[in-house]
Amino acid sequence: MRHIAARYVRSVRESRPPCWLTLWGANGKGNGTGKTHLARLIAEAVRMHLPATPPTCFLSWPTICTRKQSGGDVTHKLGFAREAGLLVIDDAGAEHQTEWTAAYLLDLLNVRIGRWTIMTTNLSPGQWSDRDHRISSRLHRHGSYLLQCETADWSERNEKPTEA
Repeated sequence: MRHIAARYVRSVRESRPPCWLTLWGANGKGNGTGKTHLARLIAEAVRMHLPATPPTCFLSWPTICTRKQSGGDVTHKLGFAREAGLLVIDDAGAEHQTEWTAAYLLDLLNVRIGRWTIMTTNLSPGQWSDRDHRISSRLHRHGSYLLQCETADWSERNEKPTEA
């Protein structure tokens, strides 16, 4: 994971053509593998090398979808997301899927073609293909990276034995 993340950061810093990075959990069980943490570290590492304003935008996709579905206005936040130098879409696929959520994610991904974008998800590329082939197709384009995060859950890695 570290190697691909470093390569992605170098690509941004060296002004190479933008691409996407999708961090996904193994077999849909990727909770606690560090995907969100890694995405935040990458965003911080490249923040000063991006020309757009805002340079980075972090979207919790389930939160955006919940707000929209409850009648909230997400237009402003999605506007920032469209224009950001780097967009991190966190937890895509964890939302309650509706026609709206799939259509908005697809629209956002279409706008982001040719722009630096990171997406974290617990869905594998095959699961995305089953869910929405158009979204799956976008994740494989333009030299993008697909990185399977196979580490153990954070809580399992950091459990301390209890004393009797």
